[in-house]
Amino acid sequence: MVFIGGAAYGAMLPILRVAYNHGFNPVNSMVIQNLFAVIILAVLSITLVRTKPKLSQIFGLLGAGVSAFVMSTAFFFTLRYASATITVILLFQYIWMGIAIQAILERRMPHPLTLLSGAIIIFGTVLTTGAFEKEVSLNVIGLVTGLLSALGYAVFLFLSGRVATDIPTVNRTAFVAVARFVLALALIPLFPESLSLPSPPLVLGFGLLLAFGGIVFPLLLIQGGAPHLPNSVTTIMSASELPSAVILAAILLGEVITPLAWLGIALVLGGIVLSQAPELAALSKRLRGRV
Repeated sequence: MVFIGGAAYGAMLPILRVAYNHGFNPVNSMVIQNLFAVIILAVLSITLVRTKPKLSQIFGLLGAGVSAFVMSTAFFFTLRYASATITVILLFQYIWMGIAIQAILERRMPHPLTLLSGAIIIFGTVLTTGAFEKEVSLNVIGLVTGLLSALGYAVFLFLSGRVATDIPTVNRTAFVAVARFVLALALIPLFPESLSLPSPPLVLGFGLLLAFGGIVFPLLLIQGGAPHLPNSVTTIMSASELPSAVILAAILLGEVITPLAWLGIALVLGGIVLSQAPELAALSKRLRGRV
């Protein structure tokens, strides 16, 4: 579930670029995306399950929403101060941050395979983004916002697996979406140009696509799967975002995937598989025992 959820996040990157070509900007697309997500999740929550969370659980879920908002907003600002290549590389520092968060809170070293998988994925990310094939630039502001984006994503993944796990996933996801929507509204006064909207059909079409594909679907999957996995595994599995983004960018936008980028994609996917080696070995042993 987490693997598919991460891939869904990645799919939104090229779709967002298409939306920008049709008159959207980062702020109004974020507001519209979260508005439609809140509506969809409110309907699902009312019609499927209605659970009243405790006050402490509400604060925890709002914290998950704030961390998800910080991730997306900081990512946008990083793009203003750094190249797309560096922005993606900085975002993927969430992998070691997520592993470190689990190690600190659980007071134990991560499994060696987890560390190796994380290193392979980060190196694969550098290859996939083409950092070795082009000149890159970075300033202090871009570095800070990029690392803040990574930290926000790491905290969101951690909270998704720890906060209010006894509440139905639909309700948990709705609280996260509400927090994101309220914070997105607060950005509008800072960016007056965000008030300019495309035609209503485009707002409806892209709004539903971005809401379902970028919030509802991935959040339901990640928040549904994360409670059943160690945080380090959740962090690594969500790295499927990068291969998904690169491959769909090639399909939708005609971008060329270089041989080094294909090698990077293979390393990212290989790192994800490696992180699951103990579980796969145990499953193989159980299957052999049934034969």
